[in-house]
Amino acid sequence: MKKVLVGAALAVAAVPGAANAEQIVKIFGGVSTPDDITGSYYGYDAEISIDSGYVVGAAFGASFNDFDVEAEVSFRGAETDEISFAGYAYDVEGDAEVLAFMVNGWYNFPVSPNFSFYGGGGVGWAQVETTFSYANYITGEFDDSGFAFQVGVGADFRMNNGYSIGLGYRYFSVPDVGDAEVTTNDFMLVLAKRY
Repeated sequence: MKKVLVGAALAVAAVPGAANAEQIVKIFGGVSTPDDITGSYYGYDAEISIDSGYVVGAAFGASFNDFDVEAEVSFRGAETDEISFAGYAYDVEGDAEVLAFMVNGWYNFPVSPNFSFYGGGGVGWAQVETTFSYANYITGEFDDSGFAFQVGVGADFRMNNGYSIGLGYRYFSVPDVGDAEVTTNDFMLVLAKRY
C-alpha cells in the first residue's frame, strides 16, 4: 500500500509540468472531532471516548480547469477521555494520533471569478496510535496502520494575486485498523497558492 501511495504521489508531483496545469500548494488546520473508537479490551467489548482535538496538514498538486489533483500529508491529535467495558466507565488520560498520506481529487463549482464551492475526496494510508491509562491500573496502547479515505466539501475565495482562503469540512476514516474503526469530522481553514 505504501509503495502504491508513493507512486501516486510522484505522479501527482509530475502533473503540474503538463500544459495548462496550475500548480497548487496548500496548508490547512482546524478542529478535529473524533468519533468513539469501539474494539475489545481483555476480551470485553470496549469503547474509547476521545475529546475534540486538532488537524494540520499540507498538500501539493495541480489544477486542470475546475478539477484539482493533489498529494496530501496530515496529522490529527486529541486526548483520550473515557473507556467503557464490562459495564463500567473509567476516566482515562492519554493521546490519540493519526498520521495520514492521501491522494485527493476535488471538483470546483465556480459561483463567480473569485468564489467557488468544491467537493471530492481521497484515498491513502494512515498510522493510528492511541494510549490510555487510569491510575496505573487500567492501561492500554494501540498502534496500527491501514487503508484510509476521506470525503469533503468547502468554499474558496480567490484573490487576484493567486492566493486563496477557504473553509472546509472533511469526514475522515480508517475503516479497518486492528479490530477497530477510527473516524473524525474535521472543520478547517485552508490557505492555498496557485501559480
